[in-house]
Order: sequence, then C-alpha cells, then structure tokens
Amino acid sequence: IRSNSRDYPRPVPVELFEQSPFNLAPSTIAATLKSLSCSQEFQDITSLTTAAGAVYLFSTLYLKRGYAVFLAEQDGSLAGNP
Repeated sequence: IRSNSRDYPRPVPVELFEQSPFNLAPSTIAATLKSLSCSQEFQDITSLTTAAGAVYLFSTLYLKRGYAVFLAEQDGSLAGNP
C-alpha cells in the first residue's frame, strides 16, 4: 500500500487482494484491515469508498486524502472503458 502510494502514486483497490497471488477471502481482508487500524505502526494506512462503492487503500504518508479519492474515482470510471 505504501509503495503504491509513494511510487506510482495511486490507491490500491481492496478487491486486488481477492485475486491471485493473494487469494484472500473478504472476511480475511476485513479482519486484517481492522487489525492494521489498531496498530500504531500502520496508522497511515487508510481506506476510502468511491461513489460506485469500491473500496481503496492508501498511505497518508504519501497521498493526501482528496487526491487519493480523485485517483480512485478516476480508476473506477476508467475500469469499464476500453
């Protein structure tokens, strides 16, 4: 999450972790995110939900929330475009 926020910069769609190579169940992802939010070490990792309902993760160390929201909305709107 941090490297995507820093290097690309872009938020990461949570659904990515349901696909290979991660293959995590939604319940596992939710439990992991809850655990991260309780850890001081990961306080910069946060989520946002787009107008279409997609959830994205990003690091506030490298992306401002408004810009992360903009990028996520753009990603979501381009997903169906060829």
